[in-house]
Amino acid sequence: MAISAAALYFWCCVSLISALGVVQEVLDCDRAAVSQKDVTGCFCAVAYNKNILTRFDTKASRLTVESLTVKNEVDSLNEDPRALKIIQDGIQDFVNYLSLLLEAGADTLDREVSPSVTISFHDLEDFDHSSQLQCTVAGFYPRALNVTWLKNDGNIDAQVVQTQILPNSEKAFQTAAFINIDPKTEDTYTCFVQHVTFPDGHRTNWVPQRKSSLSAAAIVGILFGIGGILTAVTGAVFRMKCQGYQPRIPGLKVLFRKNQQQQKSNRSQTSMRSNTSASSATSGDGLTKDTV
Repeated sequence: MAISAAALYFWCCVSLISALGVVQEVLDCDRAAVSQKDVTGCFCAVAYNKNILTRFDTKASRLTVESLTVKNEVDSLNEDPRALKIIQDGIQDFVNYLSLLLEAGADTLDREVSPSVTISFHDLEDFDHSSQLQCTVAGFYPRALNVTWLKNDGNIDAQVVQTQILPNSEKAFQTAAFINIDPKTEDTYTCFVQHVTFPDGHRTNWVPQRKSSLSAAAIVGILFGIGGILTAVTGAVFRMKCQGYQPRIPGLKVLFRKNQQQQKSNRSQTSMRSNTSASSATSGDGLTKDTV
């Protein structure tokens, strides 16, 4: 049986609409179904500018009407068994191909990698803004992950802003969650991550640290002042060397002279003692007394 004119009209209609907008053909399959090459675990639809026009029920092998714009065409296709078989066979071919890809990439798809979790504090007080905590979760696989902030162990999901989960260069995924806080807070904030590699979840706490009494501007001013003093001293020493100036240290010279005089005095006293001892050894008029 040939495909009816109504069926051809339907697909031509979709092609004509695509020239005026965006047509999406969606095929979404469950992984287990793909592994078994089972089309009943797949979802197939045609949409226009994100609005679904029709779905194909793989279990009933029929099209469903999702938009009145194509109702007549869908009804005509459902009356044509050959057209429905062509659609079913096309989906089966896609599933068979996906099964081959799944088998080839099993080692990558089946791996489980724990994420790294880091907390960054952004002090925006000097810019008249609330300070911000950033929880970065990176390098995890598979993609399914939930991250949120807790305040004193209480859930504050309504205040959390999270980025999309995006792939990174390591064939894994990454995301981040932000929360605005009072820079003078005494509360404890916890970044709570749920992932297949964390059966009980993973907690990373942030405890506020006391801020220095000196502002950033004051610290910078002090550093510049010290740098100016060092520059001035270095310049003065360099100029004195260029002018041939040699610093005088009279105290050292006086100390050196006193030391020399002391050494000379000690040598003189030693020499006198030596002469006196020699004279005593040869004295007594050269006589000896006889014993009676």
